[in-house]
Amino acid sequence: MTYGAANAAGDGDGGNQSRDQPKFPLVCSWRFVVVIVAFVGAVLHATMRNMIGMTMVCMVNATDGNGDDNDTLVSDLLRGNRTNKISTAVKCRPPLELTDDYHHGEFEWTKDEQNFVISANAVGQLVGLSLAGMATHNLWLMFVATLFGSIFTFIFPMAAHMGSNYAFYSRVGVGVCTGISWPCIHTIIGKWCHKDELSYLNSLVSGGRQISVVVSTPVAAYFCKQFYLWGGVEREV
Repeated sequence: MTYGAANAAGDGDGGNQSRDQPKFPLVCSWRFVVVIVAFVGAVLHATMRNMIGMTMVCMVNATDGNGDDNDTLVSDLLRGNRTNKISTAVKCRPPLELTDDYHHGEFEWTKDEQNFVISANAVGQLVGLSLAGMATHNLWLMFVATLFGSIFTFIFPMAAHMGSNYAFYSRVGVGVCTGISWPCIHTIIGKWCHKDELSYLNSLVSGGRQISVVVSTPVAAYFCKQFYLWGGVEREV
């Protein structure tokens, strides 16, 4: 007996309807599998959006985009012109023996270009969310959005080597696709789960986005430090 059949059988006995409804176990059920898959998807979705902020540190040359003010301040300091403003700026710079570690980024992007690339995903999501309503009623649109989101994610490294503008457009494409597919997750939960379970199951799925913040930042930092990842060997050669 399904939930719908139980509701139909209890229409004539409104007072006992809630007591007569059969209770199906959540664990070891297909709808629990759907919730777990949706939870993992939420973690990956938010990780893809948040990790770019940390990986940008590894991608960009740390001395590029600092502006001419800092360079002028250091030059004045070397000439003996000491001011409070100069000493404050120098404290923010790494020691001379550690400067080699701050030059490993291969992209010479300014701060404005970095900000555009980081915010591109949010810009795309604004567009994608306006189309999400159609995707919830058209399954093919969700599949298309997922496919193109994977493609835009795959080509992002190549786009970054072509220039910050191409990286921006790639991230916008990812944002549009994720903006379309993300609301579909809650639609799937609403169709697979009973109304009494929707509140805590949707909370479980949405909690994946918060967990991704805890996971994505240290993972991205770990990857940035690995010599055999992200072209470390190529830079040494």
